[in-house]
Amino acid sequence: MNINYERGNFILIIAGLVAVLFLIGFFRNAPAFWDTVNYKKILRLPCGLTVQHPTYGKNEKAQFPVEIDGYVNACGWDPKNGIAGTAQLFDAKGLPMSAPTPLVIPSDNGTYPVYFDTTLRLTNAPTSDTGNILITSTSGLLYPIAVTF
Repeated sequence: MNINYERGNFILIIAGLVAVLFLIGFFRNAPAFWDTVNYKKILRLPCGLTVQHPTYGKNEKAQFPVEIDGYVNACGWDPKNGIAGTAQLFDAKGLPMSAPTPLVIPSDNGTYPVYFDTTLRLTNAPTSDTGNILITSTSGLLYPIAVTF
């Protein structure tokens, strides 16, 4: 008598895969499963503010309008009403070159870190060759970024 064990092993492997998928919740509503994966923890950002852009190197001049984006991760950088704070551009004399612009949070599920972005548009021409972008949290913390014009 000849018994075919290969077919039995194949069925056992498929049944095992289906059981594992049930255990991790794959067959629940698809959005519920994917929402349980917290990609934000994978970022491993430090506590506070992380600015991704702009990143100006030495001898690199600012391009207008200035695009700002990054993450806030608690420690005084707590969003309120969909805003992570404000950003404003100043020249070296302290004269404002843009209006205070909110750091908008496009979507927030209540977990940190929270992504923000905004665009600074000039309202006044610079009166010097250098300046700062001043980012202010909703609690009053400040974070300057040096810029060259």
